[in-house]
Amino acid sequence: MASGIKSSRPVRVLIVDDSPTVRFIVRKILSKDPAIEVVGEAREGREAVELVRKLRPDVMTLDLRMPDLDGLEVTEIVMAEEPTPILILTSAIDRDEKYTTFEAISRGALDVMEKPGPNNGSDWSDSERTLIEKVKLLSTIRVVPHVRARIHGSEPVRIKTAVIYDFVAIGASTGGPKLLRTLFESLPSDFSLGIALVQHITRGFEESFAEWLSRITPFEARIARDNDVIQPGRILIAPPGFHLIVKNSERVGLSDAKPLNGQKPSADFLFMSTSEVFGGRAIGIILSGMGRDGAKGLKMLKGAGGKTMALREEECAVFGMPKAAFDEGAVDGFSSLSEIIQNLVRAHENKKRSFK
Repeated sequence: MASGIKSSRPVRVLIVDDSPTVRFIVRKILSKDPAIEVVGEAREGREAVELVRKLRPDVMTLDLRMPDLDGLEVTEIVMAEEPTPILILTSAIDRDEKYTTFEAISRGALDVMEKPGPNNGSDWSDSERTLIEKVKLLSTIRVVPHVRARIHGSEPVRIKTAVIYDFVAIGASTGGPKLLRTLFESLPSDFSLGIALVQHITRGFEESFAEWLSRITPFEARIARDNDVIQPGRILIAPPGFHLIVKNSERVGLSDAKPLNGQKPSADFLFMSTSEVFGGRAIGIILSGMGRDGAKGLKMLKGAGGKTMALREEECAVFGMPKAAFDEGAVDGFSSLSEIIQNLVRAHENKKRSFK
């Protein structure tokens, strides 16, 4: 089982793909870095599961379309029995495969990128560098047995019933998609607050991420455009390469400002602009992710009277962003996903009552 930061030994990688050519290319790229060791290859799903049990790799690269067990089934078995950081490598040649990618992430895979190769639309050197960086990064993440979350109603609801909230701003990175799935699936279909989301995601997969959320949740999810209208239940997602900001109580905008904390889009921009426009009528949420993105902006929102929440460590794939928010003073404590959902449901119910 992968368990936190590794020692000085190489990162041990298992490559899973039914194509000998792809396995050769991935092995050749990874072997260029002396800090990475390819310990095995599998050409089908059952073989992959057996090799994970036998080799205990630090990271597994995984194809989605394979004989016998497909990538979804492999992800589900591995994350239940031998939790291992999984990087999905996809050819992304059609829309359905991209949908399947996010289904795999919702079942416990950590990240996705397009398979390296001469026809993937990017420079070879960029593709090689990205693959090596992602493998090293994922090897530092402690993963735990993954079972599809079930929401129970036992935790206390802490939202202020006297406040009418109009807007929800969410920041997430690694581990975010599966949490967002559970969150949005658990909200009422007539959810009455506007929603904006910064989810760090590999460029090229943003549209399929939005379409996946629209398909599996009751809401319209879309990549935000400048001057997009804020509507109840509409999920506006920051596009790669631009910061998502709130212009006024009716519209969002896009900013081409420099990256913040190495991120563009940055959750800090979203939270800061939310605090300026909505103030105490906004809810800010930080979910799983690496780094400090969102901490300062969430603190500003808290200072403006907004309700702020950060996910507890036990439910995070990576605890960096929620911990940074707490260290910054942006939240008073940590919340379970169930508490976050219940708070949002209560905010929705309060707003609906206020219209009567």
